[in-house]
Amino acid sequence: LVDGASNNEKAVQELAKEFDEKIYDADVSLFGEPRFEGNGAKVNLLLYNFTSPYVAGFFCMLDLFADGEVTAIQAAYYGVNTDHAIIHINLGLLGNKEAKTVLYSTVAHEFQHLICGTAYFENGGTAQCGVWLNEAMSGLIEEKLYEGVQEANGRYESLSSSNLIRHGQSMYDFTTLTTFSDFDIGVYGSVFLFGKYLEKLGGEKVFHKIHDYWRMAFKGGSDAEAIYNAMPKEVIESIDAKYDITGDSMMDKKELWLSKLVLDFYLAILNSSDVASGKLDARTLLYDEINPARIYGGGRVLVAVKDESYNIPKDAGEGLVYVGLDGNFQALTSALCK
Repeated sequence: LVDGASNNEKAVQELAKEFDEKIYDADVSLFGEPRFEGNGAKVNLLLYNFTSPYVAGFFCMLDLFADGEVTAIQAAYYGVNTDHAIIHINLGLLGNKEAKTVLYSTVAHEFQHLICGTAYFENGGTAQCGVWLNEAMSGLIEEKLYEGVQEANGRYESLSSSNLIRHGQSMYDFTTLTTFSDFDIGVYGSVFLFGKYLEKLGGEKVFHKIHDYWRMAFKGGSDAEAIYNAMPKEVIESIDAKYDITGDSMMDKKELWLSKLVLDFYLAILNSSDVASGKLDARTLLYDEINPARIYGGGRVLVAVKDESYNIPKDAGEGLVYVGLDGNFQALTSALCK
């Protein structure tokens, strides 16, 4: 579906071809089928001029309702397009040669969201993948199809410059500051790298398994369980044995394991592993002030000590894991890090 693009027919056809011959198959292979697939159904790309020129595209869950799942009044009030799978794309990108990669990668990104949204309907509307994990997978498919787009979009640099990330914000907390005076997208860089990390440990099939989990999560679910169940047994055992973290008595086994996995992920970034492709200088992640309100599950603080010695602070907070790092950001042996 195209609005106002009749004078740019060539660019429209190029976009349709890119989606049909490259994006569609790649997303479906990695994540699974979208809703309304089959019986001649189509995934619709709806192009129109957005109010904000800085938004490239989006997916809305309202566009996945089938006829009969909402009343006529609800459909009219919310603008629901029943029985259609739709991705919204900013028409301003069409025909702009410099923005072509942004346009195509955005379609791939939003199509993953659409597939992820499909799971919500298949599990009866009882559970949904977390925003942070959803965005991790969308960021990953962008880079897989259009290598270099994440760096061009500032995803690596965003980790170093982000006030939110530098002050300990958890990647589970997908809060972003996007005012013109304080544009902070650091969390996108964080979850994109986590997607790369998941693929490194679990292979490409890990994402399809995560989607399959959410499609069947009829009695609720959790991202921790989805990731845990998608990982090979040897990876689960390796991460479990690597870190001596007990958690509290109320913590679920798989939530505790995810905490260990996230710790390993952060250490992989600091150690300049192939997760970050050598594009991050760990020293830029140091900071002077900490926002304790942001430091909950999945968050981290990185502090340099003057005398190069490491001791767990005497006023260490309960529920926090302290890991000493040497000058090369390698983990030191301690009671909490084997």
